[in-house]
Amino acid sequence: MPDRSAERAATLRALDDVNDATWLCLLRAMQGVNLVLAETVIDDPSPNMRLDALIDAELARLTQT
Repeated sequence: MPDRSAERAATLRALDDVNDATWLCLLRAMQGVNLVLAETVIDDPSPNMRLDALIDAELARLTQT
């Protein structure tokens, strides 16, 4: 399996510069897409569920007051 981290590095660096409000919107959108994909993946939705847990943790961090 190819190492995708190098391929995704530029995108991840760009996301690092996104302000918190935009990041929150992107996370919410990603969460919705991820949950739909998890429901349509019949074989093994566990990667989607792991991603959902990480998104929840990031959302909790962003919305702490």
